[in-house]
Amino acid sequence: MASHYNTPDHSGLQVVPQHHDGLQAVNVDGIEVDYRTAERPWDHPSDKNGKFLVQDHSENGTSTPAAPPSPQNTICGLRKRTFYIVIGVLGFIVIAAAVGGGVGGSIAARNASQPQEQQTPPAPSPTNRPKTSPVLQESALAGLNWKDASNDTHYQVYFQSRDGAIMESAWNPTGNRWTVSRITDPGADIKPGTPLAASAGFPHVNTTWDVVKNVYFTGSAGIIERQSPFKEARGVWGNDNLSGQYTSSNRSLILAFWDQNFSNRSQNLVLLYQTLGANSLSVSKYFSDRNSDLPWAVQQLSLSILDGSPLALARSGNPSTRSDTRLYLADSNENLMQCQFDFQTGNLGRLSPTAFKLQAQAPLAVIPRDNTGFYNRDTLPECARSAPYTHLILFASPDRSSLSLVSWNCSGGFVDQTSKIRPLLIVPDRPKRTYLGLAAPQPDGLANNTPSSGRVYVLFDAGDGPEVEEWEAPLGGTDAAWEVIGPVPVR
Repeated sequence: MASHYNTPDHSGLQVVPQHHDGLQAVNVDGIEVDYRTAERPWDHPSDKNGKFLVQDHSENGTSTPAAPPSPQNTICGLRKRTFYIVIGVLGFIVIAAAVGGGVGGSIAARNASQPQEQQTPPAPSPTNRPKTSPVLQESALAGLNWKDASNDTHYQVYFQSRDGAIMESAWNPTGNRWTVSRITDPGADIKPGTPLAASAGFPHVNTTWDVVKNVYFTGSAGIIERQSPFKEARGVWGNDNLSGQYTSSNRSLILAFWDQNFSNRSQNLVLLYQTLGANSLSVSKYFSDRNSDLPWAVQQLSLSILDGSPLALARSGNPSTRSDTRLYLADSNENLMQCQFDFQTGNLGRLSPTAFKLQAQAPLAVIPRDNTGFYNRDTLPECARSAPYTHLILFASPDRSSLSLVSWNCSGGFVDQTSKIRPLLIVPDRPKRTYLGLAAPQPDGLANNTPSSGRVYVLFDAGDGPEVEEWEAPLGGTDAAWEVIGPVPVR
């Protein structure tokens, strides 16, 4: 926009009658019109304030008549200076248009010669893309696996949907496909981002009954136990006895473990969680055998534990005592810690701290593998006779951008094995991932003679929202490659 700050002040000009033709009309846009018979305004006298003095042009006037105007040099009716300015501006416009057209034509020709895919705008970064997954961004993850009477293996994965419901993605070995379904009622009281845990077994260790699946989550009423079949109704889910009896702290995770002994028909169903935050762990347990069926009971364990500590439990493979397990958690300094734990008595044994960092609510999974088959009687380490299993400990980095793998066994201790899973983490041209959850189904009463299936379920976000992938660890924790089985449907 043109500036008018330097325009002369003409507020004092007086209106000149039409018969006084001595004033020249001036075009305000800066281009002067040449009236051949008009006098220049500066030929008129003015007072000290710059006002024109009206001259008397009557026959009786005594003032000296103004000198005739000197002729002006003009071109096409414009003063020379104005004419050359206009010509210069027009010339610049013509040159700029020519240059711009040439550059534009060159760019268009170059783009036309490029492959079509190079002209496609780049895809939005993962953090900017709209989330299309039905899975809640803060969802936890839980998993189960068990064998039926036909020796077919079943796999279940549990997660929370964006509408708050708890969902099951179940592998049907007969149809060789996954089926996704809701296991909670519409409008159920479920905490957004609730922790999840799962266990499976035969009611009262009776193999003539259908396998029962238990899924645990939290609501305003406390910890909820969701069960199917419910009251022997196949395909039906309902809230079972534990529901509402116990309340966990706001940041607490949940760990479930169901052991069944087919020799004496006894079972222990164990639930671990935090109620008071840091330095406290609660153990709720249900026990039954041929002669008794005890109600749920709870005991408090005092140990250095981080508020919101990740929790994982795995058997050691001790042939003399089934209850010898290893509990993995984070101490108050965010260090990964292993604790010997007897789930029958609830007693804690030896504590083994590590230098590996584990933050509150970080994804954690432990996969026990039996490596005794790779030794003979003479080469098997002495300690492995009572604790033959190798534990593969998988957990997320502090920023959730990667996963770490640490192995443990009685003879080698804790060893960083992250390089073994690197091919699963770093894939060319694959979008970066944020790892949200891990689940490794633990052996239960249905798999007493094997440490685990080796399956691991990975919840991650590559830009479109949470997805689930199924991995498999090598037998015995050997140097064999980890494998990606494939995606697990979530819709």
